[in-house]
Amino acid sequence: MLFKLKKSPENQGPSPSVPCRPWARELVDATEWSDAVREMASGGADLFSLWSDGAQVHLALAAPGDELRILSLPCADGRFPSVAKLHPPALRLAR
Repeated sequence: MLFKLKKSPENQGPSPSVPCRPWARELVDATEWSDAVREMASGGADLFSLWSDGAQVHLALAAPGDELRILSLPCADGRFPSVAKLHPPALRLAR
């Protein structure tokens, strides 16, 4: 099963979805992003796409039998935690 987003006093569940059709995007922090990458690296989810719009990096992935999820990580300094470091197939998408 794909990782679960942590709950905190400010976040009583998954981050609010950002409008994106046909799937909602989930805004995540660097820790949640890395948790998702580790899940993919262990074979618990499949990578569908990895892209950036300049302000955020986006990751489309799905666990077997689950719907596609799109995770979005803000990149204020133009950097994001590597996906390819733990999941080498992502290298072709990160170029």
